[in-house]
Amino acid sequence: MSLRFMPALLLAAFAPTLLLAADGSAPAAPGPALLRLLALGDSYTIGEGVAPAERWPMQLAALLRGRGLPVQDPVIIARTGWTTDELSAGIDAAAPAGRFDLVTLLIGVNNQYRGRGAEEYRKQFRALLARAVGFAGGRPARVVVLSIPDWGVTPFAKGRDRTKIAMEIDRFNVVNREESERAGAHYVNVTTDSRWMATDATLVVADGLHPSGAMYSTWTDLTLSVALAALGRGVDDPGPPPAKPAGGEAAARAGDATGAAVPDEGAGREALLRVDREFSALSVERGAAEAFFTYMTDDAVQLPMGDRPVIGRTEIRRRLAEGGSFTLTWEPHAADVSRSGDLGYTWGTYELHGAGPDGQPRASYGKYVTIWRRQPDGAWRAVLDTGNPGPPPDAPAPGPAAPQPPVAPAPAPAP
Repeated sequence: MSLRFMPALLLAAFAPTLLLAADGSAPAAPGPALLRLLALGDSYTIGEGVAPAERWPMQLAALLRGRGLPVQDPVIIARTGWTTDELSAGIDAAAPAGRFDLVTLLIGVNNQYRGRGAEEYRKQFRALLARAVGFAGGRPARVVVLSIPDWGVTPFAKGRDRTKIAMEIDRFNVVNREESERAGAHYVNVTTDSRWMATDATLVVADGLHPSGAMYSTWTDLTLSVALAALGRGVDDPGPPPAKPAGGEAAARAGDATGAAVPDEGAGREALLRVDREFSALSVERGAAEAFFTYMTDDAVQLPMGDRPVIGRTEIRRRLAEGGSFTLTWEPHAADVSRSGDLGYTWGTYELHGAGPDGQPRASYGKYVTIWRRQPDGAWRAVLDTGNPGPPPDAPAPGPAAPQPPVAPAPAPAP
């Protein structure tokens, strides 16, 4: 007789046995729902030249599982060579369904490579970011944006204008950071660490352009704490230690006595010099007030010559904006980074061009020193800046002091 027609009383009598497993024990409780991840991007997200397990979204999922989070393998919508509009078309074709618990977005290098403008990028990136927030169920705090890496440091870029590439990528990264902050999404700077590819061949695959699994491991390390925060899980929450993917950063670098990875100090200095040059370039492009606001920490201190300290980047911006129309540019001459890799300084010379009290163009020159602190997202930000006047760069160096006549010895005291 079919259960469909079984009398209700008889069905009730069988009900207790239907709740037991074959061995008479209670069936296991259903496990927690698996978290869904969506990764949107280009060759950096699909992992051109690396095994699927070495793609950074796959490495991130593995680290999250190591922290006890039930995470599915990410859904990846990415293709080598995609620009922002091509990614949008790719999303249309893939039509990902349902709500995702974490969405990542890394896009824009091919816009720069093809010579497209920053304002077109802003418009298209903003639209992609809105789509990412939609895939996250309208929760911008579940979206993580990664900055564009600098391919100009790779062997592939030999013979090209590496400085121009870096400046254009940095300009695009100013855009995607601003749009991320405006939308309320998280932001991770991987650009600084991508510049280690200039000095470490293990961080680039055979094509001389794309990052290796070891480089992606570094990006994953930078992204992990942000992803945990986005998912409502603290970095120090209990759980087993993260499972480090094979070929990760720890395998690529020697550890110190504690087993922690030791940063490449030479690469760290070069990266910090590049950041300071990017800082100067932004000062020329958008003005000193906005540049200092962008590159300084919230609690930064500026020590102007002959004046009181200015505390906080908002106050620093206000004071600089009140200074009238001028152009401030500088060139770092040297940098150093602590062994821990989280503190550094740069020093160099600056030029200030503006109008004097008589309305005539006037220039002044000087020296400066800036102290930097590495942020949780991997970005370098200035915590203290100071300087003082100096001669123009083409001024002749002071010559040796004129010889002084010898001092006659004092007469001997009378006996």
